[in-house]
Amino acid sequence: IMNRATINEYVAIYSDVLDYLTDNYCDFYDFMCEPRYIDDAPWAYDDFCDGNIRVVSGATRLCIILENEGYVLKIPFYMKSGTNYCMREADVYDDAKARGLDKFLAETLYLMDYMGAECYLMKKAKTYDDFDGDIFERTLRVSGYSDEEIDEYYDSTYEERAKQIFLCSYGSYEEEINEFFDFLAASCISDLHHMNIGFINGAPVIIDYAGY
Repeated sequence: IMNRATINEYVAIYSDVLDYLTDNYCDFYDFMCEPRYIDDAPWAYDDFCDGNIRVVSGATRLCIILENEGYVLKIPFYMKSGTNYCMREADVYDDAKARGLDKFLAETLYLMDYMGAECYLMKKAKTYDDFDGDIFERTLRVSGYSDEEIDEYYDSTYEERAKQIFLCSYGSYEEEINEFFDFLAASCISDLHHMNIGFINGAPVIIDYAGY
């Protein structure tokens, strides 16, 4: 869990990064003036990289990833619905923490405002593309799944698959995992496909739980 001193360090780190991007890229300056999804932005269809800075766009947020830092920066888009999906994610995390279920989520918290835009941090996790081969199938095989059981896994829903991965990885926490997935359902979080599950210290965590 991040302390105040570390938060202040990340304010300085990401302020410098945002200063650099807004000073050197007109597209990014325009984005910060009005954070929204931009079809023709350099980061719209592929990762945008400059040195150790990587910019990734989702449907509701922009993410800035620094190669050597343990937290990524998320900036919410202005949405017609008025929903701030980073704030929603932080609220879900706080709610899970109050229930003792936060170990199953990548930590997220508000960091700062920059040019009027709210900026949030999320603990960095390894994602599907960071592994050689299918990390989920590997997790199942280590847990003793047969070929037939793995086929059944791939025929199940995203939510069912995610729960199996968590049960395989946190075997002694079965009751908490059941409570956690009930909590996700009650929070209207169901988009649990393979790119929304990451791994921290070898254990799975949900890395996108805004409920979009």
